[in-house]
Amino acid sequence: MSQNEPTLPVTSPDDLPKTGHLLLIGQTHMISQILLALWKHRRTIEIGVFDFTSDHHLATTSEELDDDTITCIEYQVTSVEEAKGALEQLQLAFDYRKKTTSASGTWVLLIEGFGKTHIDLFKDYLKDGKQARIYVIASMPQGVPSGSLRDAFDTVIGESEN
Repeated sequence: MSQNEPTLPVTSPDDLPKTGHLLLIGQTHMISQILLALWKHRRTIEIGVFDFTSDHHLATTSEELDDDTITCIEYQVTSVEEAKGALEQLQLAFDYRKKTTSASGTWVLLIEGFGKTHIDLFKDYLKDGKQARIYVIASMPQGVPSGSLRDAFDTVIGESEN
């Protein structure tokens, strides 16, 4: 790894309780690297991919990984309508996992192109997801998120120093 490349904040499910919900600002390449790192742990993790960008780089990366006999990528979503349907399906597991602390495994919702318009879609997961071992890792283009958007995440990387 070159000296200019940042260290990935999440490389395994064990890192998720430390980072909590993670927002990457202007670090769009990093979310694909996190997907690749987490995919190596596919026996113990389930992944939902939500790609709201025009080039769908994250969705394309996840499709290439989905060729394995052990599938851990449960959702590959590229529109808000698809996201609503996927999150509706995930709601049953979410409710169960909130009540059942012994439920095995970890879920990660990887979101590329996250913005203010998506906060309502994922607000329940940002609020109660850690209790259910469902973590949100989102990337957004350069810029400083509003207070409520920024406050929904435990860790923010790439935020300006101002």
